[in-house]
Amino acid sequence: MKYSLRSLMIVVTLVAVLLGVRIEYLRRWALFHEREAERYAELVCGQQHIPRENLPLMISLARGDDRDSTEPPPIISMTINGREFDFRRDDVLSLNQHRQQAAAYRKALHWPAE
Repeated sequence: MKYSLRSLMIVVTLVAVLLGVRIEYLRRWALFHEREAERYAELVCGQQHIPRENLPLMISLARGDDRDSTEPPPIISMTINGREFDFRRDDVLSLNQHRQQAAAYRKALHWPAE
């Protein structure tokens, strides 16, 4: 079978356009989840002026212990430097979920190293 140069250029152009659309799709979703994670971080930390370095501790508290059969309470309290802080469990879980989704979309933008 014989193909013309024009057919080859059309196929190459279509592949390039489709790859570009896919990359833009992944980039936009990554940005969306990064903005949502930042919004939830501000919601959780900003209201009570909790330092951002305490977010991993808050996420681990919100997840609960896998060995425990009871559901963690919807409002979780923690004490940092003698101050009592209350935060909603679902806000912290949403923050963590958006962070994970943003990381997954960012990872999908990179070619796998082989």
